Amino acid sequence: KKSRHTDQRDSYLLRKPEYPQRFGLFELFGGRLRKVPDERTDITRNLDIGNRSPVSFWKDKEYFTLRMEHRVGGPVARYPGEERLLLFRSDRAGAIAKIIFSSSKAKKISVKQVSSKTQKKNPRLIGNQSYNETDLMQMVQAKIHVLDVKEQYRGFDLGGLLFSEAVEMLRNRYEDRCSGSGEQSAVPTILLASSIHCQLDAEEDIRRHNKLVGFYERLGCSTKSNAKVQYLNNNDGETYRKIPMHIVIQSTCSDKEELNGRRKGNPLDVSLVGIGDGFLPVKLLQAGVGMPIKISGNEKTNNCISRCHEGWLVIDNGKGEICFQTTHGRRLTAEPDGKCTVDTISNDHDESTSHSPDEWSKFQLFRVSDGDQDSSFDKSDDDQSAGREFWIIRSCHGTFLTADPVSQTLSCSQNPSLWKSHDDDLCLICTRDTPSRRQHYRTSWARQTVEFVTAMRARYLKFNIKEMGLHEALNLAKTIPCHPFRMDSSSPRNRPSLRSLCFQTAEAARRDGHPDWVQLVALLHGLGRVLKSIETTAASSSDDYDWTLSCRSRVVGCAAPGCASFNEFRSLNKDRTDPRYNAPNGIYDYKCGLDNVLLMWTGPEYMYHMIKHNCLAIPEDGEKMLRLFSLDDWHTHSEYDNLANIDDEEVRPFVAEFDQMRRRSRRQCEEEMSDEECDTLWHEYYAKIATKYNAAGRLRW
Repeated sequence: KKSRHTDQRDSYLLRKPEYPQRFGLFELFGGRLRKVPDERTDITRNLDIGNRSPVSFWKDKEYFTLRMEHRVGGPVARYPGEERLLLFRSDRAGAIAKIIFSSSKAKKISVKQVSSKTQKKNPRLIGNQSYNETDLMQMVQAKIHVLDVKEQYRGFDLGGLLFSEAVEMLRNRYEDRCSGSGEQSAVPTILLASSIHCQLDAEEDIRRHNKLVGFYERLGCSTKSNAKVQYLNNNDGETYRKIPMHIVIQSTCSDKEELNGRRKGNPLDVSLVGIGDGFLPVKLLQAGVGMPIKISGNEKTNNCISRCHEGWLVIDNGKGEICFQTTHGRRLTAEPDGKCTVDTISNDHDESTSHSPDEWSKFQLFRVSDGDQDSSFDKSDDDQSAGREFWIIRSCHGTFLTADPVSQTLSCSQNPSLWKSHDDDLCLICTRDTPSRRQHYRTSWARQTVEFVTAMRARYLKFNIKEMGLHEALNLAKTIPCHPFRMDSSSPRNRPSLRSLCFQTAEAARRDGHPDWVQLVALLHGLGRVLKSIETTAASSSDDYDWTLSCRSRVVGCAAPGCASFNEFRSLNKDRTDPRYNAPNGIYDYKCGLDNVLLMWTGPEYMYHMIKHNCLAIPEDGEKMLRLFSLDDWHTHSEYDNLANIDDEEVRPFVAEFDQMRRRSRRQCEEEMSDEECDTLWHEYYAKIATKYNAAGRLRW
């Protein structure tokens, strides 16, 4: 159903509406969901995703956030000038991680007191810089005594977070002191005095050789030259080695004026001590990949800490907004052009934007749920098919945070992406799921049974609906959207059609040098969807389930594999409890061949039978490509090997390659092709191929 807001581009992108409810970490990771009366005034109404109810249940789990405290001295202090940064859970006492460090002022040694001979004596290489003893003596002296993270909280780079906070705390403190010295003639002394020589000992189990040393090296530390490694035997019976290391934390400014400018111009260097409503470490992942999402950044950085973005934090500012920050202290910013970086925001930003640069790091959360979609489905207490919630992450520019599935990088788009939160392992996963896509798969699991597929074959394999040629079918596809499940904010007039997708997929096959029959298969592979446009029976008009939509297929009549798409809905399929259909082979013989099994009744499955009925001269490999490209459980995940025969194995790599090309073309199909472009391609090229393979005349559908 079309929303009355569909064609209004400024409905939510160009204005900032008053949203009825804002969410934070509590709702994102484990808060008890609260039912809210009809919220169709929010972003979900403008996206036309249907009247979904919020999830009305929640499994009781411990919810907590983290907070950071800074303490100085006190009765527990063991070192002169001791400071402690402590991480606490919000729901219990006791620190889960800590860093203990101390520092002392630099010695005042003027440049005149240092002879050239002393300057050249005993140079040391620390990081990428060389220093002599006099240089190090003029620096602030700091020592990290303890850096500890409890075992159950490791894996989120909390140690790197504490180290980075301590480094920035020391840097800011001593830069402030040097900037107020007022000694204009002692710039070299100020530079050294505002740098910090920090020492520490990496004490690691000998069975984990260089693991702790490697961790500190990634943070910018280096092993002391000619350092003596000590071996220690503790009371736990293990042997440890103690490696002296150090780091020079250099000043990021050359004089007092530059320092003051940096203080005013960098809103992103924010300490986490006492911030907002707390924060949580998270892993940002791309669905189906499992690898951390990458992000672009400025390589010209003064930060001594290596830019490793495996560790992310989500920070709740207590005002209905969240921020993303790396564990090394830089915030994620969304720029007006859609680029996402973790760099310091420039002061010379575009004056035309209505938002100040510090707002570029703030995002809002909006909840989207498929809720209780269909009360006709029976659900048990442990049924995983119940409603699931998703999140839209919106920037201050009205764009939406997303992850590119190919480059695995973050960016902001005009079209929303849905994110799933896993509170068990604190993951935020960018997914291609949308409520309409989940509803389609949910219905497919419930409907696509042996009985349904047999009935649809009996109904449609008569091919008595209409006679028309491929060119006429392609013109009908102009009215069918290319991306039926996308939450698209653009006008329908600007969205690509199925016709554009068919031609662009065929052109991709042509550019890749595939045979002309592969190009023909690419051109017609999606035309099964036009059947809904030409069929006018009463039964069709009353059925909301569109089986022609291309989706991941499966074999019916035997047990579905565990990796099947949207496997949480499998309990809705009544064949699951039928002993004839829930065995690995089901109703089929071992190695019977995929030509002899029943697949889900979909658009590509219909097109396979249609070209065989009309006696198109497409090679058998092309017919298998058309039928099996959506069965990725077989050609990608090696399922159904008990049913596939040797002929199937020979075409498996070609089917997988065709599917990859098709999916790549679908991702890249963002613009509608004109009638002139499509007609030119058909008459000058594809009509000849259709004639060659007996597909140019009128075909029975």
